[in-house]
Amino acid sequence: AGSASDREPRRLMGSGASARNVDIHGNGSKQLVVVESAEDVVERLAHRSFTLRSLLHFMRHTVPSAMPHFDSKRTRTVDIVWEIVVPQTAQQCCAYVDIMEPGRGMRLPDKMVSHNWGNLFAHLVA
Repeated sequence: AGSASDREPRRLMGSGASARNVDIHGNGSKQLVVVESAEDVVERLAHRSFTLRSLLHFMRHTVPSAMPHFDSKRTRTVDIVWEIVVPQTAQQCCAYVDIMEPGRGMRLPDKMVSHNWGNLFAHLVA
């Protein structure tokens, strides 16, 4: 059963969010899950951004230390995601932007950059 605090969601995002006990593993053991409306999800994702300074720091410092075999002519965005982003976000259960700019808060970006995981990462940064 657990304490009352174990049964309450840590945070509810937006006014359209609700909390439900759901059997997410199919074994009869229910877990409290926060369900967000589509509008709340879009609003939250739209406010994820980072600065060019953070991207350049990532390229100059994080990539060389976390991926010494990085090759600007061969390394694709998907390689960066699986070798750097996924391991670090899995440890902290967060979006990578929260690691790049901790405490910055959510804000709308000034520019939007589209990318393809199959393209060279150096082309994305360029």
